[in-house]
Amino acid sequence: MARNLAAAPSPAALAADLQRAEQELAEVKAALRERRPYLGLTGGLLRQYAVEAAKKENLLRLALSRRTEPDEVQPGAAFRYASQPPPERPVLPAYPARKRASTHDVITETPELSKGRESPERLADSATQTLAPGIAPVIPETPQSLRTASKSSAVNDLTDLALVLELMQSKTEDDRLQRACLMAVARLAKDAHALRPLCLGVVCAVAQSAALRRQNLTLQRLAVAALSSVAYVQDVAMLVLPFALPVVVEAALAFPEDSKLQTLACEAFARLAQGGSDRVVAAMVKYLEQPDVEVSVLCDALQRLFENDICHPHQLLDELIKLSDGEPTNLELQMRVSVAVNRLPGAIYGPAARGRGSALRKEWTDLLVRFLGAEEEEAKLDGNFHSKVQRLFHKEVALHFEYEASERCLHYLQKRSRQPAMVFQEVMRSLAENLEDYRSRLEVRELAWDAQRQALAPLDPLLRLRLQNEVLTEMELRLPQALRTAASAAADWPAGEAALHSRTESLLQDCRKLLESKTEVTQAHNEKADELRRESIVFEAVRYLEMQGAVPTQVRTALHMLKVVELFAPARASADFGN
Repeated sequence: MARNLAAAPSPAALAADLQRAEQELAEVKAALRERRPYLGLTGGLLRQYAVEAAKKENLLRLALSRRTEPDEVQPGAAFRYASQPPPERPVLPAYPARKRASTHDVITETPELSKGRESPERLADSATQTLAPGIAPVIPETPQSLRTASKSSAVNDLTDLALVLELMQSKTEDDRLQRACLMAVARLAKDAHALRPLCLGVVCAVAQSAALRRQNLTLQRLAVAALSSVAYVQDVAMLVLPFALPVVVEAALAFPEDSKLQTLACEAFARLAQGGSDRVVAAMVKYLEQPDVEVSVLCDALQRLFENDICHPHQLLDELIKLSDGEPTNLELQMRVSVAVNRLPGAIYGPAARGRGSALRKEWTDLLVRFLGAEEEEAKLDGNFHSKVQRLFHKEVALHFEYEASERCLHYLQKRSRQPAMVFQEVMRSLAENLEDYRSRLEVRELAWDAQRQALAPLDPLLRLRLQNEVLTEMELRLPQALRTAASAAADWPAGEAALHSRTESLLQDCRKLLESKTEVTQAHNEKADELRRESIVFEAVRYLEMQGAVPTQVRTALHMLKVVELFAPARASADFGN
């Protein structure tokens, strides 16, 4: 009984909460009138937040009006009450025995009690009204059965929040129960007095629930919303910041494309920033050390904090520089830091940016990105080159077949004009000989481009047969035209000699153009490959640092890039740097 009375908030505390709620509601209304963001919220989300703020203000006002101070005791009242026998306590109706509710019943039962039965709170109020004035009311102990049922109600007191915490920790595998508990936390956390003693336990329970269901989008939204409600008051935000911030960041990184979750995360970041914006910035920047982090998600969240004047730009720049200076040889980290700096242009000013101009420009970011992706880009370039050259080669074989067939027909008709019908044999003989020539070339090769694997592969019998079929298909596409050319010349011979000779010369020119195309493709590939070489990128980085003025961290990074180059091509790199 004493614990229940102590847990109830005092009128002074309710008045303080009401004052904060009124101030927040006024700020939200001002943001709506001026069409500016509030805690990162705009548009419909801000209007919905205003409705919730108004509901909270009305509930606090109603609670304060119901909880009045007790009447002052007149002088001598103690002697008067001491001389009189104490009045008899009212006889309360007996509660029937009831089986203890299970954990599932606690969550699924409605806030109202069974029909025809009054709640313990109403019975306590009626008992208080029957007592003599000036005597402190004695609230009877709530029976265990009804106390268990009332714990599922939406009353914002310490007992309800403690029960939610107990349920979350005891039934971690029940997804439905966890969702219900997270919604209850978001609702009950608005009572700051009930929340303060349990805030750390609540945050740890929410963190555990979110960690076990990282790929559950709905639960991640509920977890972030619950933590945002927990961090509503500044002193609570300071306590829970180290435990709540990782949960919000992990949820935002798990679903970078979900706009609703990102909005909830930004609101939670803003609430947690009450506990120290520098701590929030430092913790978020620390996530850049993770190789698979979504840099854009972190930058967008930080940008919204800057836009709402929650964090100062120099805080982010200081943390980024500290992180970069700590590991100059971690090229991937240097790249992520540089990308983050360039995604936040508002942070690149002030005293912290002086003397670090070369590290803050996009050119340095591009050099790091190119160096780290050089191997992958080289492999992609080589694949495209081999695939294109092989297609051109197959076209060249087919075109050479048609040219050779035309030339053979010309020579045949010039020597044996009396048998023009036999000219078609020359066309088919040319087809067979060119296919056999291609097969002979494959016999002496060890590797060929495999389109199915998208890589160079050993020429096994299966790959050799597939390549022969590809060439045969190209030649069959040109076979009808070769036969038409031969038939036209034979039917109009010797008048068709000039046309056949012209067709032969045209096909020869096409073969030469195709050969020139192969040469141009090879030359372009070699030039592009030189640009993608790590040695070339290191030279560009050195020239850039010489022109822009390098900081010590960049010099150490460039030296490490040179060591990486020497590991892949020691002889070539040493010779180039020696020159």
